[in-house]
Amino acid sequence: MKHLLVIFCVILRGCAFAQVLWPVGKDPGLGVYSHHFQQVFATVQHPAALAWQGSFTAGIYAERRFMLEATNAYAAAIALPAGPGGFGLNMQHFGYSDYREQQVGFGYGRHLGKLVDIGLQVDYFVKSIAGYGQAAVTTFNGGVMVHISPQVHVGVDVFNPVRKRLYKLGEEQLAAMCTVGAGYEASQWYVSAVATATAGQPLLTRVACTYVLVKQLALEAGIATNAQYNFAGVSLRLSHLRIDVAGSYHPQLGITPAATLIWRGTPRDATP
Repeated sequence: MKHLLVIFCVILRGCAFAQVLWPVGKDPGLGVYSHHFQQVFATVQHPAALAWQGSFTAGIYAERRFMLEATNAYAAAIALPAGPGGFGLNMQHFGYSDYREQQVGFGYGRHLGKLVDIGLQVDYFVKSIAGYGQAAVTTFNGGVMVHISPQVHVGVDVFNPVRKRLYKLGEEQLAAMCTVGAGYEASQWYVSAVATATAGQPLLTRVACTYVLVKQLALEAGIATNAQYNFAGVSLRLSHLRIDVAGSYHPQLGITPAATLIWRGTPRDATP
């Protein structure tokens, strides 16, 4: 049984290790192409979002992928404003004792005037497979965000352009990725469209939205060309605390429930 779980994890992930351990229970970057719908996990997808966090904020995320203990995924992120930008630290974990993938990222994002933000993150990845050992690699990703108007935002992020490899595990290559996205925000709703090109894989496109019913409650949903990234959920906001509960459904593999807890300090003005 143990060996079957390892094989299942390898097949399930494929070269998704190069997809930065993306959660499937909900879109972790929801709000990244906006001003007023930002949240700390947006910085994991695009380091330029660190320029808009506005206060110290920290969050944790957990999902039980396809209701299997062996495919649990966890993430944590913090962001700290600093002058015209901010610093961020994030960590992600997928798997169990015989098969694990882990990532740590440290980034900085800042404003360049009123219309442009930039960000850069250093990423450290580790993969461990029972009987095969462990391999690690360090790479980076960077991006630019452009604010066309107070409502319209576009951006691009490039991950691992130097094509680093995990040499100790059969020279597995950490794939290069390029993500292009756009978002539109209004007072009560936000919608974004994102396309990610990964070397050796089909183009992944995602559309996600948030609708604020009342100040304390919002609905979230998203669809994608890869079925496991379709999701729906609710977001509860209580003063400094935010609680998100969401889930996704894969036609063959089943349900993935997910929960997010975010604490946010009193905001300062993040406008450049």
